[in-house]
Amino acid sequence: WLFFKSSPKQRIKLRSFYSMLLDLCMNQIMELGEDLDRRIWMVIDELPSLKKLPSLAPSLSEFRKYGGCILASMQSPHQLFEIYGQHSAYSMLDQFNTKFIFRTDEHNFASYLCKGFGEVEYKESQENYSYGSHEMRDGVSTQIIEKRKPLLTPKDLAVLDNLEAYVKLPEKAISVAKIKIGLPK
Repeated sequence: WLFFKSSPKQRIKLRSFYSMLLDLCMNQIMELGEDLDRRIWMVIDELPSLKKLPSLAPSLSEFRKYGGCILASMQSPHQLFEIYGQHSAYSMLDQFNTKFIFRTDEHNFASYLCKGFGEVEYKESQENYSYGSHEMRDGVSTQIIEKRKPLLTPKDLAVLDNLEAYVKLPEKAISVAKIKIGLPK
């Protein structure tokens, strides 16, 4: 276990050091060789608070085959966009297979997240009435229409309570779950 802790004042001065050390660790894990049974976890709180990590994008896409797992948190994607650029940041965010999405009212990013949760298909019946000058032309026809809608909307994310989240899982059977984290009493 290796933990780095610093006060907010120290963090500013140590940011370059932490970034260099984390980048070095990512490279060293990939130097160990492929091993799908190995698990080396890197937990990064406030990912955008670090400087740009050259190894982050390759690590997110290749780390699993070396036994590496990255758990990262952030307050706002805009911090990541500022460091890596919007296109690269979105590409990196797509590499996280499991996502915990807490309340956000930033509509553009919420829309992006909701697209990742997928759509639901449903059938809706529609009745059509026809009236004519003759009784034989009067009638009702029913038609079944297949429709799609997003599984979650930006509003669903905006109205989450404290400690509630939607979880996006890589599993096909249960790919989305709503959770509430309980605090110990």
